Amino acid sequence: MLQRVHRAVERTWGPEILELLLTGPLRYTDLFNRLYGAAEKPVHSRTFQHTLKALIEQGLIEHRTAQVPKQYALTASGRRLTLALKQIEGWDQEHPVNRQDSHGQWQT
Repeated sequence: MLQRVHRAVERTWGPEILELLLTGPLRYTDLFNRLYGAAEKPVHSRTFQHTLKALIEQGLIEHRTAQVPKQYALTASGRRLTLALKQIEGWDQEHPVNRQDSHGQWQT
């Protein structure tokens, strides 16, 4: 199970794209520009395109080509995963790692 989640979000910009689409469908250019504006490192169009393709193949987003303008949107599965990741992120922020104990185990 966790391997599937890891594959879904391991690609560069995968989690960021999912989070941007949580607010609703976006055209390619709008999605790219929002990601580019929020990114701390350069966003390369080829990497962005490969990530979109992988997210589509994993059933997390869909490319709506039957409507004008064409848009990318979360699938139901992608929405559920993105919301779960946000909950995990919240947990991580509430429970920071403080230190290691005498046995080398991390204490929270």
